[in-house]
Amino acid sequence: MRHILFALVFSAAGIWADETPRYSYQADHAHVIGSCQGAFRVYDRGIRFVSGEPKDSRNWTFADIKSVMIPGPGQITIFTYEKDPKKVGMDRAYKYTIKGAGISEEAESFIEGMIKSGQPAATIAAGPPYVLMVVHEHLVGSCNGKLTVTADGVEFISDDPEDSRRLKWTELSKAESEGSSVVKFWTHEDDTKKLGMDKVYSFRVKGAAVGDDLMGFVWEHLQPQS
Repeated sequence: MRHILFALVFSAAGIWADETPRYSYQADHAHVIGSCQGAFRVYDRGIRFVSGEPKDSRNWTFADIKSVMIPGPGQITIFTYEKDPKKVGMDRAYKYTIKGAGISEEAESFIEGMIKSGQPAATIAAGPPYVLMVVHEHLVGSCNGKLTVTADGVEFISDDPEDSRRLKWTELSKAESEGSSVVKFWTHEDDTKKLGMDKVYSFRVKGAAVGDDLMGFVWEHLQPQS
């Protein structure tokens, strides 16, 4: 996971290197035990926390943020689409204490407005192709990316190239949806961590519902394989 974290930190830093933040504050980031200090910066495309400890630095586009809670000018909690490794079934939250006068009302309105506008559509546009912004759930941790479903198969483009996949329908054994937000694809690969089991790729869709139209298309293309 370390290489994934550093790839995200430095790739995002490169993207925003030439941009001046709209708002910048000094902040404390609360950990389960202790805290760290750094710069909390709000850009046109997202939020960065730059810590003196690189492992605690974070970069999010507004589409990567599920919601925020700002109970007062001195506090902000960012909820992401990541799974919380310590709280089963909960979204991961990052809590920051803003120093000085705290977050201005203007900054608060900007953040909340950009998160709302940065969310994926409430429904998946009719396809094919079907294009979904998703979280790919790993055994430990997760990554963000774009899932595209076409007549040729399924392609996942991750923010970490090592996790990107392109799978033809002939490489898939089955697919299922869990509720309205999770879709899973099984391949004919053996899962090295689960002896004798087919490998499964699980995707949690950001802000949209997995509907009958998408799953019907998937099952139609899997049918010839059964």
